[in-house]
Amino acid sequence: MVLGNGSRYKRLAALYRFLHVHTTHRATLSTPGPAPTARALIQPALSQAAPGAQRQPWQHTQTRATTSDTASSAESAESALLLDRTISTSSVLQTVRECRQKHPQCVLLVRVGDFYELYMDQADSVGGHILGLQVVDKKFRNGSVRFTGFPARSLLRYLEILVSRHGMSVALCEQFQEPMRRSFTRRVTRVVTPGTLIDDQCVATTRVHNYILCVAPVDAAHAERAAFGSAAFDPSSVELPEPVAFDLGLAWLDVATGDFMTGTASSDTLSADLARIRPSEILVDETNATLRRLLAKAQAEAPAGRPPITPVPGVSFRLVESAEGLLAAAELATGELAAARALLNYVQATQLGLLPPLQPPRQYRPEGHVRMSAATIQALELLRPLHAGSAPGSSPAAASLLGELDSTRTSAGGRLLAKRLAAPSTDAAIVEARLDLVELFAVSQRIRARVAAHLDGIGDIERAVNKLSLNCGGPHDLLEIARTLREVARIKALLRAHLDAPPRPPARKSAARRPPAIADSGRRAEILAAVGRKEQAMVALDALAVDIERKIRADADRDVRVFGFLKPNCSSTVTQLHRDLRLKDAERQAMQEHWQRQYTCASLKLDTASHLGHFIEVSKRDSEKLQANAEFRMIQSLKSKVRFENQRWTYLLSEIDMLRTRVQAEEMRVFEELRDEVLRASFVIRTNSKVLADLDCSICMAELASARQYVRPRFVGPMESHVVTNGRHPVVESQLLDSNRQYVSNDCRFEADTRVLLLTGPNMGGKSTYLRQIALVSIMAQIGSFVPADLAQLHILDAIYSRIGAHDNLALDQSTFMVEMTEAAEILRHATPRSLVILDEIGRGTSTADGVSIAYATLKYLHDVVQCKAVFATHYHELIPHVVPTLKNLVPLHTAIYEDNEGGFAFLHKVREGVCTKSHAFYVAQIAGIPRAVLDTAREFAASHFGTNGRE
Repeated sequence: MVLGNGSRYKRLAALYRFLHVHTTHRATLSTPGPAPTARALIQPALSQAAPGAQRQPWQHTQTRATTSDTASSAESAESALLLDRTISTSSVLQTVRECRQKHPQCVLLVRVGDFYELYMDQADSVGGHILGLQVVDKKFRNGSVRFTGFPARSLLRYLEILVSRHGMSVALCEQFQEPMRRSFTRRVTRVVTPGTLIDDQCVATTRVHNYILCVAPVDAAHAERAAFGSAAFDPSSVELPEPVAFDLGLAWLDVATGDFMTGTASSDTLSADLARIRPSEILVDETNATLRRLLAKAQAEAPAGRPPITPVPGVSFRLVESAEGLLAAAELATGELAAARALLNYVQATQLGLLPPLQPPRQYRPEGHVRMSAATIQALELLRPLHAGSAPGSSPAAASLLGELDSTRTSAGGRLLAKRLAAPSTDAAIVEARLDLVELFAVSQRIRARVAAHLDGIGDIERAVNKLSLNCGGPHDLLEIARTLREVARIKALLRAHLDAPPRPPARKSAARRPPAIADSGRRAEILAAVGRKEQAMVALDALAVDIERKIRADADRDVRVFGFLKPNCSSTVTQLHRDLRLKDAERQAMQEHWQRQYTCASLKLDTASHLGHFIEVSKRDSEKLQANAEFRMIQSLKSKVRFENQRWTYLLSEIDMLRTRVQAEEMRVFEELRDEVLRASFVIRTNSKVLADLDCSICMAELASARQYVRPRFVGPMESHVVTNGRHPVVESQLLDSNRQYVSNDCRFEADTRVLLLTGPNMGGKSTYLRQIALVSIMAQIGSFVPADLAQLHILDAIYSRIGAHDNLALDQSTFMVEMTEAAEILRHATPRSLVILDEIGRGTSTADGVSIAYATLKYLHDVVQCKAVFATHYHELIPHVVPTLKNLVPLHTAIYEDNEGGFAFLHKVREGVCTKSHAFYVAQIAGIPRAVLDTAREFAASHFGTNGRE
């Protein structure tokens, strides 16, 4: 090859730089072009509504760790002065200053080359203290600044630490090379907050939703008055005014999956909504101090941790230009509409103008779901065990009901199951349709196994679609979608074959062996109808799947910027480019071998580096062979190696680089076409995902029913008996089976004239487990699951409330007794005749006289006024003569214990009718290891002062 006079090389190099820059712009999908910031989106109205306001929409008033927590105002001022002094020496520092001013409450990560860097006070407070990075002084002509950084490839790891673990917001400032220039420009392309985190590697689990919640008062003025009661309150009065509840509008969105919902709430039940939704971030009007205080109180009551509260401009609750039609189609109430507007404004601002593809929000109807307080969700251990960590998005532990039930094969199925557990349905038709699917897969093991095998190959296509829509996806997401669409077609065919198959005559032998849990219910027509609805809802997009698989390599990287994710034969253009690239690679190898032979230099190697460009590397010993030839110019000498520059090698590698750049440009073009095709089909893809999640949940519960002999519940009217025969606690039973022990089952019966069960018995006798068991059977039934019992004839409940256990709440300055009374007050105010209430030890945190009186009044109120189903467990034996004869709809029960004359005892854990007037506290103390001398003294004191025999 003849190079000529060098002008051709210069033109080639200039063209190479242009193509490289052009491709860099197209390849950086996570860094879209200039887009309005969050403040810019709402600036016209904001300037009129709140002139001079400086806070950005994503500024937090409360986070687990913020830069303001770790850097003093003096340090910040010093950093600002240092920035001013060094502005003239570094465009990077100029960018840092501008971005810090626009995003003052964000951790700023600035892309410089292959690193993300932190500067000034954030280098120490965030980089050093939180991330554990080494912090140094970076020198400039006019001084130095504190500085640290990490490789760009580790970004997701550090985002997980900052955002998921510490609840911080991070502004990503990316770099862009200007066309035909070597200089770079930098701008913030994305703001990552706890509620807008979409990267799979940055969240604790994708099996629960990562919701961002917005709360808006329906009437702000009324909310301000109601929060403090009547304005005419007399401080000298003994009577304290009751806080007046006010209405709220809620909107919550999972940015990663597109799950978008709205609802209404009340200020006095907000903690229950937080426990049910479990948001990772909460948005509130920055001017509404009352609502922020209410949220702080509700967070302290809810078991789902304390997500950061982010103030947003008040004007964002009143306009959202890009999605106003979307919200109008949903016909939202005033509060819901305001919350949805602010939520979409915020998400659009953090994503710099982008929104994931959304459908009109679905409205959450409280009357369509079982109401459960935050204390109930926590006490029943529905989503996590009592002693587990409460970080938002944390995986449920095995000791929770969710952990016991969840053997789903897909992330979408896991999210759906968790969602149903947090809000069981009160619609009998919905519940029966779910039970029909569970029965299908419980009875038909063959179709269950075949559908389950296809579910194993399904990806999280909801998250994949949204990542692609926000320019954060890659080839791997396309392949995940294609693979799932293939499985959709196969599952649809299986369901169609089942529908078309003639009914089989029952086999007597197998039917005789079939356990009662999966016996046919006689609802074949309804079951087939449920299967038909699922089969019709699925749409096989075979053409899209074929197109993706034909073009994308099976081992493609997650990052769209990684070279070579297209199959070489996906198009004629790509095929020709790869052919040319192979020829140039062969020419490169031939050139290297030619020079090795010509100069007898086996160590000669052709290489490239970002700081040196293209060079030839030889050993120190062989370097003299090249120095004698003017064609080679030495550019670097190391201890054992010497590097040379050669125009022929530079020219050839420039040609190779340009070919690779053209391949990348073509890859980007094809990727964008496929991405756009997927987004056009996003509604159908999401529908398929929802159907698959439903099937996954049904198979999960069918497998559990088959393995544990669960029974299909039957729902009856309010005039029939609510009966559970041989019911079991699902989690406790599982734990006992793991240790080869048997669970002692118990019955529960509510008749038309039996609404209240008074439960007495010894400590450690199983009263609390029995209480929880009654509630869990109803919850499992109303999510559409078979239940652990031999027979379950149930009423549809509108609410379940529990008051179990003793604990204080230091965050609200509440003692153990105050927490107990607060939970009891919520139950007495909100329970209805269709509710189930389980109470364990009311009035135990105060004097005996006061406690017995409160327990009596509570029990009588539930019996006479509320008239709900209630199970009331107590050790106040003084109550028995006052309630058993007088409350006509009350039945006394007790947990049995075995005792012999020699001091031996055993807890039988069996619930029987009647009363028990002994608590047997000394037996429990003995088991716990209390010294014998202490026990003997206690028995003597009991005998002399209370006239007992020491076994009470």
